[in-house]
Amino acid sequence: MNLLLLLEGPVNPAREIRVTSELTARWSLAADSVLSVIPVSFEDFEKAESIFLRTVRREAIPAAAWASYNGSAMNMLPPRILGVVLQLEAGLKELYGDLFRGLLLYGSYARGNAQEGSDVDLLLLLAGPVDAVKEILASEPVTWPLSLNSGLALSVMPASFDAFQRGEGVFLDAVRQYAIPVAA
Repeated sequence: MNLLLLLEGPVNPAREIRVTSELTARWSLAADSVLSVIPVSFEDFEKAESIFLRTVRREAIPAAAWASYNGSAMNMLPPRILGVVLQLEAGLKELYGDLFRGLLLYGSYARGNAQEGSDVDLLLLLAGPVDAVKEILASEPVTWPLSLNSGLALSVMPASFDAFQRGEGVFLDAVRQYAIPVAA
């Protein structure tokens, strides 16, 4: 996980990284993941003269806003679709157990431009290497009954959680731009 640390005044990145390194190391161990903190001044962030800062300004979601963003975006789904997506998430959690890392809504419903009859695009995140064809077949006992009973075209694409985090490939990179985590 990468965090941008916005600071007032001039920033000495080497000094700021040294100052935050102990705290960053403790958080990384507690979360069992790698956390990196990138110090930047408010002024440099506002100017966004580098490709990195332009990208961060375009794609980053402030940590405090993420919870309300996700909640309000999921709540904008029609109730029937929201109910089916939450049932699907529960079924996939049960099917995959500890391998389940999350379910993300993407596509027209995530962008807010779905039409009547639009399919519901979902990215199934799993731990470890993922054989998409194998996992599509494995998830059919959960996906197909819900799809048939609801009349919705549920399009579930399995992917490796690690590959998603790295944005491997054009597809996963694009999905990372606007995917909404499903939270039961």
